[in-house]
Amino acid sequence: MKQSIDAIIVVEGKQDASYISSLYDCECVVTNGYDIPSDTIDYLLTVSKLKTIIVLVDPDEAGKVIRDRLKTLLPNAIQIEVALSKCNRNNKHGVAECEKEELLTKLGSFATNSVQNSNKIKKFELINLLGNCPDGKKLIQAKFHTGHCNLKTLTRRLNSLNINIEDIKKFLDDANR
Repeated sequence: MKQSIDAIIVVEGKQDASYISSLYDCECVVTNGYDIPSDTIDYLLTVSKLKTIIVLVDPDEAGKVIRDRLKTLLPNAIQIEVALSKCNRNNKHGVAECEKEELLTKLGSFATNSVQNSNKIKKFELINLLGNCPDGKKLIQAKFHTGHCNLKTLTRRLNSLNINIEDIKKFLDDANR
């Protein structure tokens, strides 16, 4: 069983998120490089009131630019820097290329063996609710500042924001009136 990290880990790309998720049960938010979408920033600002934000970007110039921008936007975020010498595979130097031990060392202090809370929204519950409201996903994303994402990520983000299924039901009922 993977350890959990009850924090939001901000990374540059999907490969970084996938690699970290193979090591830990956690939520990763992808910046997609320099130009962080405004809805992603909105989500990070909203969730930072409830959870720790960990910035873990590549040890290169692009990573430095992203890190500096996020320091301004999220001054309380924890900045984790990985060693360039430990992140080198196939002439690439990034989080996705880091040695497993480097990431386990850098993120280990945030990991726990805790089990997921059963009060959290489950993806199938959200799918059932959205079936009754054609624009429900977009409405939920706008209302709760989750940013544009797929259903799996939306479910995880709603849980990170401590939104429960009753809140979603009420909101969608009101929106359908």
